[in-house]
Amino acid sequence: MVKSSSSAHSSPSNPVSVQPSIDDNDGVAYLAAALSGIKISKCTANVLVQALRLISQEDKSSGGPHQSTTAPHDEEDEDPEAAFFGNAASVSLDDEPPSDTKDPDYRCGHPRRPPAVTACAANTTPSPNAILPVTLPGPGKAILTDPPGLSVLLPPPRRPAAQIWYRRYRGYIYNVPPPKDAGPFYCVTKGLRVGIFSAWQGSAALMQGVSQAVQSKVSSVQRGIDIFEQTLEAGGVEVLL
Repeated sequence: MVKSSSSAHSSPSNPVSVQPSIDDNDGVAYLAAALSGIKISKCTANVLVQALRLISQEDKSSGGPHQSTTAPHDEEDEDPEAAFFGNAASVSLDDEPPSDTKDPDYRCGHPRRPPAVTACAANTTPSPNAILPVTLPGPGKAILTDPPGLSVLLPPPRRPAAQIWYRRYRGYIYNVPPPKDAGPFYCVTKGLRVGIFSAWQGSAALMQGVSQAVQSKVSSVQRGIDIFEQTLEAGGVEVLL
């Protein structure tokens, strides 16, 4: 290499800059020191390192002056710094990705994948056909807990084996026959169980041998409901032991 020198008496029209003496072996180190403060992407740094190796190999084999090497174009790296610093040798690398790209999906030159979308769980509503448990009244006189109102037919708790249906009137639950039962029907206001029952065999077991049991034959289920609920309002319904 040719060392440059300056003269104190050189004319102002022809200035000559003073450069430090650098031999061939120190060229790479000087270039690395000059670029040590530059922050570039990891892909660009890999290109620069490869370019430096090519320069070093050519210098050792030919011994000629350094030739500028243009970094090969990487389709995945569109960083303009790669084209400008294509013949650089060594730079200060930032091994960690930028603060806004610290995730497992970060790849140099590739866009980040969108965040995963978690589907919302479907709302579950109770089945309209769900049957609430039926609690029959215990022994003693009937106690009304709800305000006056219409009685409500309750389906049997187990279908189709159970053929016992119920009605609820002011919080009090009593037996009724199935809707399509043909009868005859009996209204039992005092017995082991109370309500409207179908056929004498069904009500006789609730009456025989039970002191103070009260029952009456009715022409229809609705007639039995009317009599039973009137007696219930009057306080005449009682479950006997």
